Amino acid sequence: MGTMTITIDTGSDTYTHSRTVSGASLTRLATAYKGLLGRVDDGAGGERDMTDTEVMEAFANGFFDGTKANVLRYEQSEAGKTASDGITEISMT
Repeated sequence: MGTMTITIDTGSDTYTHSRTVSGASLTRLATAYKGLLGRVDDGAGGERDMTDTEVMEAFANGFFDGTKANVLRYEQSEAGKTASDGITEISMT
């Protein structure tokens, strides 16, 4: 069994959300991410599979990077709407 927990501490409030993952599912997650992320430099001129720790670190970093990308995409979309709403119709008679 494994537990994945996200804790956000705002300084005045703390939000925590956890999910329990079966051992078999955790193994599947690690195996899939090893395949998705590829091999890494072994320091001796070759390559090796990532360790489970490296995979979980990359998984967590992917969560943060994906969250940041979602926020930026939303803000860019909203900025585009605001700019578009500010354009007036061309009047022709």
